[in-house]
Amino acid sequence: MQIRHFIVSHTEFGYGNYPPHVVRALLEKRLGVRGDYFAPAAEVRRRQAGETGYDDAVMVFRTALMNPFTLEKVQDGKDYIDLFLEELPGFLQRAQA
Repeated sequence: MQIRHFIVSHTEFGYGNYPPHVVRALLEKRLGVRGDYFAPAAEVRRRQAGETGYDDAVMVFRTALMNPFTLEKVQDGKDYIDLFLEELPGFLQRAQA
């Protein structure tokens, strides 16, 4: 019996192991993530210089919505995508804990 609505995992690409240009190439060129989602180059340089207040990794979440009824309304007029987006803040909070 399934007790979870969604199964989500995550990993981090730390700049110590994955330089920013490598992460950008992977996410933008191979996975199609839009470049305007990335931190500006000046911010990356500040991070690399050890300034505080900047993240030192890119966190990537992954899930698969393989239900053939993904866009059909299933609960209170919402589809699976709507329900997943409602759950997303909780995933983010748990991942940072």
